[in-house]
Amino acid sequence: MADILVLTPRYPYPIHSGEKIRIHHMCRVLSQEHNVTLLSFTDKLGAGLDDPEPGIYEHVETVFLPKWKSWLQAFMAIPTGTPIQVAYYQSSKFRDAVERLAPNHDLVMAHLIRTAPYVSGWDGTPTILEMTDALSLNYERVRSEGTKWSLKSLVYLLEVDRVRRFEHQSVRQFDLVSLVSTTDRDYLQRELPEKQNLTVYPNGVDTDEFRPVKTGSVPAVAFVGNMRTAQNQDACNYFVENVLPRLREALPCFQFRIIGASPGSVAAQYRSVEGVDFVGRVDSIADAVEGVCAGVCPMRVGAGLQNKVLEYMAMELPAVVTPMGLEGIEAVPGKQIIVSDNAADMAADILRLCKDDEYRAFVGRQGRQFVENHHQWERTLAPLLKDIDQLLARGGGKTTV
Repeated sequence: MADILVLTPRYPYPIHSGEKIRIHHMCRVLSQEHNVTLLSFTDKLGAGLDDPEPGIYEHVETVFLPKWKSWLQAFMAIPTGTPIQVAYYQSSKFRDAVERLAPNHDLVMAHLIRTAPYVSGWDGTPTILEMTDALSLNYERVRSEGTKWSLKSLVYLLEVDRVRRFEHQSVRQFDLVSLVSTTDRDYLQRELPEKQNLTVYPNGVDTDEFRPVKTGSVPAVAFVGNMRTAQNQDACNYFVENVLPRLREALPCFQFRIIGASPGSVAAQYRSVEGVDFVGRVDSIADAVEGVCAGVCPMRVGAGLQNKVLEYMAMELPAVVTPMGLEGIEAVPGKQIIVSDNAADMAADILRLCKDDEYRAFVGRQGRQFVENHHQWERTLAPLLKDIDQLLARGGGKTTV
């Protein structure tokens, strides 16, 4: 049993985003064989932090970084070559905490490139960069797709080249780099063919939380996602503008149900659109999608693996996705998942699922079975435990920073 220090740019609790889901389950699985210490940034002083799940961490520490300071650092990074999101998380207090804790640990895992500078290039102590996605791939897609202009999309365009350089530098400095899909790995591998430390550990899904639901009682589809992100907003805009009108032409009462945390301005925008049922954040996604015909993932920009798709499938809710929504998921199109190449096809696929109870039930059952067989967290992260054992065997144990 080893002592593992995990660094995260955001305190992972409450769990309400894809990155928090992934690091929570990574730490949970790691804790079954090792002692895990969590060191996270927070912008909250004193009380107010949700407690992590009992039994995962031996020790938890947070470092306070006020938002005003983060935004100032981000602004000052604009004329430099440092990624804005890396500058946002610069902190001498966090570095001091890492240097104090690391000597008592056998391995250090940095979550996302935002915490990479605190451990990259160490000698002696094995290091893992839990990169999740190739962010530069995401930003390139935003640029090539020509999404609607917003502050976030402008930041993405500014970040793409500097993030690419930073990712390449980080990959070279860590012993192991963890990614969520082969698409992201292959993208990085093309420019870093000499690096063999890029390893894919797909996401899983909690099949107890995402239980099978009844479908087809209402003419509607659901989209589940954090509506603070430009990727999810772009996906919903695409559906509202290109797919929903076709559905409402065939079924005038058809509804597009959006579920997920959102800024008030974004919620108001969608609630003003006829045919959109904007639900917002909910306690139970399974309860919120009850009765719809399908779950949709019309992604056009982004990277990695879409958790929402695994969640749809776990709930026996047929998943209708664009080709990008399939990335990282080796399900069989037409059987376990529905892949629509364009808006017309997506509308036709959804209408068939709404009208054909037998077909909808078949795709739902096949999707659930696929998730049970291939995307349970213990199964997807078992190779990570083996790779950590190998790193520890040749890493030499605890050392000073």
